[in-house]
Amino acid sequence: MVIEEGEHISVDTEFKKGMIPYNKGMKKDLDLEYIKEQYLNKKSACSLGKELNVSEKTIRNRLKDMNIKIRDKSESTPYKEEKIKATQFKKGINLGFGFKPNHQTWNKDKKGLQEAWNKGIPATEQSKENNRKAKIKYFLSHPEAKLKMKEQRSKQIFPKKDSKIEVKIQGFLETLGIDYLKHKYMNIAHSYQCDIFIPSLNLVIECDGNYWHKYPTRRDIDNIRTDELIKHGFKVLRLWEIDIINMDLNKFKELL
Repeated sequence: MVIEEGEHISVDTEFKKGMIPYNKGMKKDLDLEYIKEQYLNKKSACSLGKELNVSEKTIRNRLKDMNIKIRDKSESTPYKEEKIKATQFKKGINLGFGFKPNHQTWNKDKKGLQEAWNKGIPATEQSKENNRKAKIKYFLSHPEAKLKMKEQRSKQIFPKKDSKIEVKIQGFLETLGIDYLKHKYMNIAHSYQCDIFIPSLNLVIECDGNYWHKYPTRRDIDNIRTDELIKHGFKVLRLWEIDIINMDLNKFKELL
């Protein structure tokens, strides 16, 4: 069959039982003596795989072909010991003893009694900036991941426990016999879950805590979302925590 330039053909690439893999018998050319030497010198199959750009399984298969006994993954090696020491040094942890084979781990039987090594240590501005750039770079190269995350977050209820001011407004609505929804997902450009939504009034009510929403100016994202909601035809009522605390039912009715 002659395939003309620009012509596309459909190829069935599904693997079916009984088929012979296209790469059967094709082994990547690796320096077996080097692998043997490094592994016997206590370097792990995982680290060798990373070094040679192959999988850990490939390294283990080559070792088995050479009749070399495969170590248990939990067995200590000088290489592993050095890696652990380097990691602990970065975390500012000094174990006070050398890591030895079959040595009782430093955190054994301490579940729930430990604190994270970096607890109370604020992130530097440089680390925050690096994290921000890394996220942007990732989502630019993986747009599908952002859409998937957005979809998953739309189904989550966060926070799981309503704040006191939200509960107070919910109580007002129940007294007035007005049906409402909590944590309704608002599908706008800057999508999120609103505090309260009243379908009969097409009204979004936000109960803004003084601290989290930066009283009295509000966060930029709050103002952006308000504008987007209004453009989508919703009414928006944003209430400050300080006002809700001093609010009675009659005042709330006036606002509605």
